[in-house]
Amino acid sequence: MAKYGRGKGGRIMAVPEYSSYKPQKNSETNRMKLRESNVKGRSFFRVIGFFLAMAVPYGELAPFGLSFLAQERKFSVGAILSFAAVSLGSFAVCDRLGAAKYICAGIIYIAVLFVLDKDVRMKELTAGLAAGAGIFVAGLVTIFWQGFSLGELLLLLCETAAVVAGALVIEKSVGVIQREKLSAETIDGEEKLSLGAVVALAVMGLKEIYVGSYFSVMNVVAIALLLVVAAGCGTACSTGAGVIIGIICGLGSDEFLPILGAFSFCGFLSGMFSKFGKGGVISGVVLANAILIVYTNGAMEAILTLYEIMAASVIFLFVKQKIITKVGEVICFDATERAGIKRIKTALREKLAAIAASLETMARTLETYSEKKNQKNTADIATVFDLAADKVCKKCRKSSDCWNKNFDFTYHSLFELMSAMDENGSVSPFDVNEKFRAVCVDFPRLVAELNHQLDLNQVRCVWKSKVQESRTLVGEQLSGVSKVIGGLSEVIESDIAFRSISVREVEAAFEEKEIELYRVKVLGDTGGRQYVELCIRRTLWNERVRRETERIMRSLFRGEISIRETSGASEYFVSLEVCDAEKFVVETSFAERALSERNGDNYRFSHISGGKYVIALSDGMGTGSQAARESEAMLELLDSFLRAGFDSCMAVKFLNSIMLLKSDEDSFVTMDVCIIDLYTGEAEFIKTGAEPSFIMRSNRVDTVKAASLPVGVIAEMEAEIASKTLGDGDVIIMVTDGIETRDCGSMWISEFVNRLGGESPDKNLAQEILEQAVRKNDGQINDDMTVLSVKIRCA
Repeated sequence: MAKYGRGKGGRIMAVPEYSSYKPQKNSETNRMKLRESNVKGRSFFRVIGFFLAMAVPYGELAPFGLSFLAQERKFSVGAILSFAAVSLGSFAVCDRLGAAKYICAGIIYIAVLFVLDKDVRMKELTAGLAAGAGIFVAGLVTIFWQGFSLGELLLLLCETAAVVAGALVIEKSVGVIQREKLSAETIDGEEKLSLGAVVALAVMGLKEIYVGSYFSVMNVVAIALLLVVAAGCGTACSTGAGVIIGIICGLGSDEFLPILGAFSFCGFLSGMFSKFGKGGVISGVVLANAILIVYTNGAMEAILTLYEIMAASVIFLFVKQKIITKVGEVICFDATERAGIKRIKTALREKLAAIAASLETMARTLETYSEKKNQKNTADIATVFDLAADKVCKKCRKSSDCWNKNFDFTYHSLFELMSAMDENGSVSPFDVNEKFRAVCVDFPRLVAELNHQLDLNQVRCVWKSKVQESRTLVGEQLSGVSKVIGGLSEVIESDIAFRSISVREVEAAFEEKEIELYRVKVLGDTGGRQYVELCIRRTLWNERVRRETERIMRSLFRGEISIRETSGASEYFVSLEVCDAEKFVVETSFAERALSERNGDNYRFSHISGGKYVIALSDGMGTGSQAARESEAMLELLDSFLRAGFDSCMAVKFLNSIMLLKSDEDSFVTMDVCIIDLYTGEAEFIKTGAEPSFIMRSNRVDTVKAASLPVGVIAEMEAEIASKTLGDGDVIIMVTDGIETRDCGSMWISEFVNRLGGESPDKNLAQEILEQAVRKNDGQINDDMTVLSVKIRCA
């Protein structure tokens, strides 16, 4: 829906309608929940800061706690809490001197925040440099305390650089960790990399935590993370995650390569088994670890112990599916692409909705202008009198006597001519009273001029009527286009749930068979059905490629399929549409006979998208080439409208508009249309001036008829629509008026096909009906004759 307002210059403008904010009773509750969520996010962020302070990439260097502290840009209680978390982490992993160094560096950074104005927020680079300055000053004091060494000074410079670089990296993930940006649509690539680095460094912070002698908390958390990534993203991402986790866990260890290999192989196998759910992912890690132990004669047993894998599996089992899905959306490239597509879809939907609203506004405006009926009124007659008097009386010598002294008498005398104008369409000298005829010295000329102006007024009325009719027709067309665009925006907005056949799957399957595809499109409709459009160069199309195409698509759709060549085919390309096999198939037959050299009737059988089958029959006015051209043009337009997405009723109204606008000559055509849904068997009949249609069933014959005018007769044409449900073996019969007989029109067909009963399936029913019609007319053909027969069968 859209709202309408006035822009510059008073023009009516349409804008998309959004839900306006209305104060709700629970709005305060929602704000409290939002604040509570932010508090939890900040608390979780400080817990991560504690583990970042424990991350030791080399020797006794733990710089990332200060990088975390640099995310506090103002002096506040939150900054003090972050400092406390970093200090605890440093004290837990470093000796007393090392912990004192990092705590002193933190105090220097907090002092800088305290000195600055509380309303001033430092930029990320400034904060990083301030934290780097703090560690550099504290480190220099430590170096001079222990005894100056050039090597220690170089290490301090490296540590300072690590603090600054870490602050810039961690800054990108702050919004995600604090739950300010949790949607995959709003997380960009830099934030993903930053988030990954923070998680990796936090895992590194668990390196020195053991339960017993061989139970590493770092390994448990690392394996659990690997399981989550494998379940949410699949093989490619889980293998990459295994490599990254292996590098992080192996830094500073004498067994760096074995640790890297173990996590990489576990990530690969867990991703391969991800299609079997959580149990499959866990089985992949267990199997990978078992293979490594067996093939290394137990050398890899100490890398990842069975107890660590069991503990990680238990943690993984308690992870909610929505968290796994969220991880997949953030990490997986396909999910990122889908998020980008969703943003594009939203923008496109809003634009289409605005266009549809604008067109609907234009249609209503034209409809408003066309509401008044075209009829003569007092203003028109007054104009006729004014023009006639201006031409005749203005130059008359007695003008002042008639129009000044005797105005009332003159006006009432001429006004008496109104009834004569309405009844006869003209005036004569005897339509005015004798006294006025005697007074008026130029009466014959006045009567002639009145008749002349009346003729001109009638011409103006005719053109006004044509303009009004054109406005009505254009308004209907704009309204129809608006509905189509509005429907398209709804299709774009809806999330269609269908089997996930991707373009990449199709391309990979054809590449495996060494078949080159020119283009692939995967589409879906709101009914949940999926369509694949294939375009193959015609020079490559042969029987082998056809068989392989059927085999590949049947495998992808996991069932029976329907393949048909579409209108996109050309002399250079074969264009195919593949979809689920329809429940019904059709068998068609036709028979025709022309009165002259060319049959003025035309018909068309065609498949359109959505599993719809269209049967259309049109009879042009008269016979011969002119009638044939008109009926053929209407069928071609109807087909294009239906393929473009117009509903059948609106398509027929468009045809009526075109017939009325295309020529000054009176011409019309009848339209008899049947649209069958081959998935459900529902049939829709649309008739405009057409003969009755018949549905031949197993035990009866149903008649579908309508009393409506042909296309092109009047502007306010309404098509008659009827719906029927078809079953296996039903036959639809459609005819033109040439089949009529003198005694009972076309209704004899019902009795005739009823007598045929079950004998018709193997015969050309249309031909039999045509021959019977000729016999009933004593062998004479009085008009073009066409019969269509369509049998419905279960596939």
